[in-house]
Amino acid sequence: NFSESEVVDRLIEIFGNVQIIPGISSIQVAASKARVPLDKSKVITMHVTTSIEEKKIELQKALLDGYSVVLVPRPWPKDPSKNFMQSEIAFYLKEHGFDTSKMKVHVFEFLTTEKETSFVGTVKDLEGKQFSDLSVMVFDQTKLESYINFK
Repeated sequence: NFSESEVVDRLIEIFGNVQIIPGISSIQVAASKARVPLDKSKVITMHVTTSIEEKKIELQKALLDGYSVVLVPRPWPKDPSKNFMQSEIAFYLKEHGFDTSKMKVHVFEFLTTEKETSFVGTVKDLEGKQFSDLSVMVFDQTKLESYINFK
């Protein structure tokens, strides 16, 4: 799948002509399981080796603007100071004025495998919790809207 440009860029550098085969990404699976439509969401990946400071601002803005967010966190096993996983994200949002006790979140690990797990709670509940580097978060701010409700 073509959801991680940094990985694809590296493969192209190494092998040259790389065939990209479409598939279902963990982002799509997580959004579906959380019942969060992608047209009312922002997709943000922190899973890069470059600076994520602008992406952190993008996360805040998306949440303030009322979007749901499908987020791939940033594991960094060799340098935990660069981690931006679920617990760090929860503390970051709280430090930036968000009421994390009222923010609904899903965390999915090992999607589409036999080891798949899910967590549903509030962002505050994520403080101090550890999740796999194979995880996706979904901040659920979806409000149901159907054509039946329009007059």
